[in-house]
Amino acid sequence: MNDALICPECGNEIDGRMADWGMLDGETHRFHCDECGVVVDVTACMEYTVRWETGK
Repeated sequence: MNDALICPECGNEIDGRMADWGMLDGETHRFHCDECGVVVDVTACMEYTVRWETGK
C-alpha cells in the first residue's frame, strides 16, 4: 500500500510517509507542493465500526 501524500493538482509526491505523521483524530497538518505551489490541508479522521451481536 502506498502511503504517500500526492498533490491533487499536479500528481507530485508531497510527503512519502503519511504513516509517520502520528496525527490524532481531528488534528490538521498543512503541506505545500514544491512543484505547483498548491496547499493541501490534511485532517485526521478516525472511523469506528459498531456491530451489534445478540446472544441467546
